[in-house]
Amino acid sequence: MPKEKKKDLKEKVKKKKANKRSGEDFGQPDAMLVRSQSSVEIEKDAKGNMKWKIKVYHDDPALAAAVAHQIDMKLKENYGFLEEDE
Repeated sequence: MPKEKKKDLKEKVKKKKANKRSGEDFGQPDAMLVRSQSSVEIEKDAKGNMKWKIKVYHDDPALAAAVAHQIDMKLKENYGFLEEDE
């Protein structure tokens, strides 16, 4: 293989690897960054106990924690885990 073709091939491979690292596909240079989505998973185990997993994503960790706590309290209220005097 001539040196010029080898050089072109090396450049294409190098560019493709760089695109993969940056999230771009070789055929799609306009890749989009997608943020993680918050979620709540609720399940009931074999004994009938309710369990949930809360994931809240936000740029401000304190705000994310506050929202997660509010969701947790609301779920406890909905499923009867809160005492009347709390």
